[in-house]
Amino acid sequence: MSYTALMMDIVNSKKITKDNREELQKYIKTCLLVLNKLFRPSLEFDVIFSAGDEFQGLFANPYSAFMYFRLLKMILYPLKIRCGIGVGDWEVRINDGTSSEQDGSAYHYARNAIQETEAMEGHNVLLDSNDNNDFLINTLLNASIHLTGMQSDYQSEISFIVELLNPLLDSTGMDQDSFKDLLKLYGSKDRKLFSTKKDMNFNMKYDNRFEVCEVNPINIFPDIIKNQKIYLESNIRKGIPTQISSITGTTRQNIDSMLKRANTAVIRNIDLTIILYLYKNFQGES
Repeated sequence: MSYTALMMDIVNSKKITKDNREELQKYIKTCLLVLNKLFRPSLEFDVIFSAGDEFQGLFANPYSAFMYFRLLKMILYPLKIRCGIGVGDWEVRINDGTSSEQDGSAYHYARNAIQETEAMEGHNVLLDSNDNNDFLINTLLNASIHLTGMQSDYQSEISFIVELLNPLLDSTGMDQDSFKDLLKLYGSKDRKLFSTKKDMNFNMKYDNRFEVCEVNPINIFPDIIKNQKIYLESNIRKGIPTQISSITGTTRQNIDSMLKRANTAVIRNIDLTIILYLYKNFQGES
């Protein structure tokens, strides 16, 4: 059985002042607590700070690790995360310890992957499983990162709201009830401390606008697997743009146009493809 180590850090963190770095670490710690609760069923060891600005954890599978990174990336925007995902063995087991006290090839591969991102411009996330076909998944990973990086601040914000209302869900590897904590985290004043967002034309403060909206997840397993065709259909459920227009105080037509320009559905389909590839390739599914 293989395991997946996830290692991440903040790009250009050395440019952050000492005071801001302390506040940032406190906020990231809060984010990790929320995501650790959400991904509790698939975590072997919680994602925690390990050294300096680096944080790491151990997962039962690679697609859960990717989904964790994917959500954290959205939460911390516009800060950029560098990420290494390593798939391999878990050989040194300290059962009452933390992720940073464990060891094995999964950790070695994750370390190699995150180091490689520093040398490869434009590649903020890489997976290493010591397989000659790793470049296939890494091409998809960074296609998603590239398209996301082309979004404006407003488009990024709308795309995140889509994820809050219409999340990609692994019902066996995630605690669905914990999505409500993401809504609270979204509206946290601390989230704005490091934001460079300009000209946001709606109030991001968390209030009852989210509470009256229905969270309608897309259950990847087994719904997508069972209904898989030769292509992935639209992954944004009907009614989501209307809910977003109510939250943002803009028209549904404006939200539809924004989502199209932001390539939100395209990016989500790429991410779904990544998840399905990792599931089939590392779980032995056909």
